[in-house]
Amino acid sequence: RKSSFPKSVSTTFVAHCRYKRTKSSALLVLNKFRLEGEAGFCDVILEVEGRQLATHRCVLAANSQFFYTMFSSGMKESNQKLLSMKLVSFESMSLILDYFYTREIVINDQNVLELLNASSFLLVTPVKNACIEVLSKRLSSDNCFSIMQIAEQFGADELEKKAKDFIKLNFSILVNNEEFVSISQEELVHFISSDDIQVEKEEEVYQCVLKWVKHESSRVAVLPELLKHLRQGSLPKGFLESELTKEPQLVVANSHAVPSSKKGEKTKGTKRSKKSKSVKSAVEQQLRPSTEIHDIMIGIGTVTCRKAFCYDMSQNEILTLGDFSEWQYDPQVAVIGQTVYLVGGRKYNYESVKRVSALCFDDAKKMTSSASAKMVLEWKAKAPFEEARLQASLVALGGLLYYIGGWNLSSGCTNTVECYDPERDEWNSCAGLNTARCHSGCVATENHIFIIGGGTTIGQLRDSMLSSVEKYNPEGNSWSYVSPLKEARSHPNCVYWSGKIYAIGGIDNSPIQTSSCEVYSPVTDEWEAIAQLPYPNCGFNNAIIVEDQITVPVVLNMTGYSCDALKYCVRSNTWEKIMNFSPSERIVTFSLRNMKLPVLILQRMQKVLCPRDFFWRIG
Repeated sequence: RKSSFPKSVSTTFVAHCRYKRTKSSALLVLNKFRLEGEAGFCDVILEVEGRQLATHRCVLAANSQFFYTMFSSGMKESNQKLLSMKLVSFESMSLILDYFYTREIVINDQNVLELLNASSFLLVTPVKNACIEVLSKRLSSDNCFSIMQIAEQFGADELEKKAKDFIKLNFSILVNNEEFVSISQEELVHFISSDDIQVEKEEEVYQCVLKWVKHESSRVAVLPELLKHLRQGSLPKGFLESELTKEPQLVVANSHAVPSSKKGEKTKGTKRSKKSKSVKSAVEQQLRPSTEIHDIMIGIGTVTCRKAFCYDMSQNEILTLGDFSEWQYDPQVAVIGQTVYLVGGRKYNYESVKRVSALCFDDAKKMTSSASAKMVLEWKAKAPFEEARLQASLVALGGLLYYIGGWNLSSGCTNTVECYDPERDEWNSCAGLNTARCHSGCVATENHIFIIGGGTTIGQLRDSMLSSVEKYNPEGNSWSYVSPLKEARSHPNCVYWSGKIYAIGGIDNSPIQTSSCEVYSPVTDEWEAIAQLPYPNCGFNNAIIVEDQITVPVVLNMTGYSCDALKYCVRSNTWEKIMNFSPSERIVTFSLRNMKLPVLILQRMQKVLCPRDFFWRIG
């Protein structure tokens, strides 16, 4: 099979590589003789592409197993002075001949394939290995499929494995490569049947199969066989049947392409047939590892700490997200899909800022990576909101961000509400709160936003805390009061879990930290007191869900750095202590949010190798 090296690669890497071996004084003398032709004791002439190269039989035999076998086998060529070489180019033969005498060869993007072909044919292992090394260094998203095929053709097992591993690691990106449709059916099956290909969703594997099949009409016949390698356990129910009905030309060409929809029907059969069905069912339910969704904890530094991290709860691994802007201290944090947003905050002098930053984990899917080179995602500036204010509340609902209330340094507590549309990157005003407030708790249910308690001043003054709770209806763009808290509080930890809203701790009207907790049912519109915290706590929207339990990091000492955590058990209505809360006892200095991410993205992130150093140096 003839392979070609992509032209684009030559502009990406260095112009050439020079490979040297130990020189021999005898060879230097023979090389001078070679330049003299027959007068230099040359006893053989190689004819390549109509041109001739004079050389010495002994030098050829000493450097090439091909020539050694030819000259020692008793074949007619062993005694001929003129040898015709038909399977190599003149340039490659000339370069290899120079290498025999000088022990140096220059390999570049223009000659590497011809040299690889010639060195393989002539059994010149050092040159072949040097060519493979050059190709290995040039492996990229533009040429990985070509290099894989070249490696297969020339038996370069290590290079073939490296190319295949690179393709698997970046599969979701590389299937868009023009070379993808040129791979063989066997190669395609190798990839789609592998546990190691990195895709976020199994639907991506189906789309790549469809793309490959549609490239040539003759491939339609193998579609059913290819579909067997999909992990149907990772696909939505009825996905294949639904999607294939959109491809009538494929269904007509092969009626077996669409899976049967009558899986639930009972049929009689032998024990052997039942066992076969059981095995088939197990295979269909297999999950592709990279499509697994892990529970993630996002941490955003507070006060003067501008670090951010991502903690994989399933693997107990900490991944770095990079520092955010030095002009954005104490921002509010929210998550939409696979994007983290930082909104507002202050400058070092406590002046409020209108800055909005976003970090999109989807960006990881658009970048190729290798096992040795992980990426750190970057925070990107987004459109600023209109009214600068401190201690506002931020929440996401229906793919939009809502920035609610807060403290305006010029006019005091505000009832302003602004809404951000990520697709348009723009802010718009919404209906204002009925009561101006800051330091409020805030959660979103499936259809509404609840703003909970808060205060009427940015300071902690006696009797300035609110018990009122307001509900926002996006469809009507309106706020309405619901049942108030049993105890007025600002800075509460609030979380929505299993259909109920929890208000945990905060600062009461004393004004001191409180240990009281309440739960609200949107169905009955009632607040109910639940078990108190073991000790007062003020975390301000820092409650998260860990292993299906509400979890609240709590400060243990006066430094404000060391902490444990408390988890709430709904059945027993009790709080239990979690010792040495992961990933660090100093996690209390971060704003925490829950998130879900596929393994595909997590495997591309850069790990924090020394967590103690990462969390200890928080300033």
